[in-house]
Amino acid sequence: MKGSPWKTNFSGEGSAPYYGLNLAIEGDFTQSLLWRLKNGLLTTNDLPPKVAFLLIGTNNTSWKTPSRGTAEGVWAIVEHLKAATRGQTKIVVYGLLPRGGGVTDWGTVANRYVNQELKRYASAHGYTYRDIWNKFLHKDGTLNRDLLYDGLHSGPKGFEVFAEDILKALKELKVPPARAGGTDNR
Repeated sequence: MKGSPWKTNFSGEGSAPYYGLNLAIEGDFTQSLLWRLKNGLLTTNDLPPKVAFLLIGTNNTSWKTPSRGTAEGVWAIVEHLKAATRGQTKIVVYGLLPRGGGVTDWGTVANRYVNQELKRYASAHGYTYRDIWNKFLHKDGTLNRDLLYDGLHSGPKGFEVFAEDILKALKELKVPPARAGGTDNR
């Protein structure tokens, strides 16, 4: 991919096939995102998005929030999104990524437990769960610093991995591009 993976695929500019809105805030917690969603970021009066992709929780585990509590925070967000969009939005939850110093790093271990909870909840409640954990590791299981440059944050190559997986998910969910054949399908 040339240029920013977000701009190339999700900006709605030029030939970008999808319109997307990235609401990420570095250092965010599940409870902060939930507060923003409940206080005007997304209301029942808004036109619901076709799909919402959610990746949040690693900052909770970094502050030693128990894995179960972190997963419950993610599911509170999911349930709010479902209610706010009147069930019209497909919700895709991403598992947290590995982080820090390796497979025994406490953040990585905590994130694994969160992911087990997220996967279990998604399966029980009919949501889509995506796990791209291994894409951020080398074959020997160590963290790929080309993708997570400081052991936590994605660099350009990490965002390419996300963009590719989001595009794959959109195809699997049968979400047509917003622009197809010169037509705006929003």
